[in-house]
Amino acid sequence: MSEMDKEIAQIRLLEREAQAYNAQMEMLLQSLANHRLAIETVEAIPRLETGDVFLVPIGGGVILRTKWGPEDGLLVDIGAGVVIERGAPEIGNFLGDRVHELEAAATRAEQHLRELRAQLAALSQRVQEKYEGSADVQDPA
Repeated sequence: MSEMDKEIAQIRLLEREAQAYNAQMEMLLQSLANHRLAIETVEAIPRLETGDVFLVPIGGGVILRTKWGPEDGLLVDIGAGVVIERGAPEIGNFLGDRVHELEAAATRAEQHLRELRAQLAALSQRVQEKYEGSADVQDPA
């Protein structure tokens, strides 16, 4: 395998890794949007009065119409399938912490993606220069 073939293979690997990081970024951004919406909703809960009707999407396009009562609490998944019941302010803080963690993960992924793109650009430029140089050598004009 020639040096150029190795570099082309490395370009393909870097491209696949960049695609994986792009997908990861999309998932992180979607999760951030969902968490921010949840925080907005949780912050509105203290303004609910007993008997207020609200809609809860439960998946598959199904929405549950329900009434709020003072004894109703919120459940939050804290990880590993563990769900706890807490008040709206505490859950809002918990979600805020998650948002910070997701933002940090997105920043790290974005930085790595920039580094990958820089490596990819430099390697592509080297291969292009070698290709153009080999064409000059092979073409005895």
